Amino acid sequence: MMNTVGAILHDVLKIPKAEISLDLSINSIQEWDSLAHLELMMYLEEAYSLVIDEDSIIECGSAAGLCEKLNLPL
Repeated sequence: MMNTVGAILHDVLKIPKAEISLDLSINSIQEWDSLAHLELMMYLEEAYSLVIDEDSIIECGSAAGLCEKLNLPL
């Protein structure tokens, strides 16, 4: 299982690792659509044994937001 937010973003969004940064967001690339966002949340829940509530799912629309809200490393 992936162990960082960056690795999970790479796996779910199928983008090069070089493109992953804290600036990456749901509005910045077409690969990060609503379905990919839900898949990303599921991967994060499984990888980190988390339960991500609905408000957090909505608020975590960027790599920086994911790391900050969930207190996880990129």
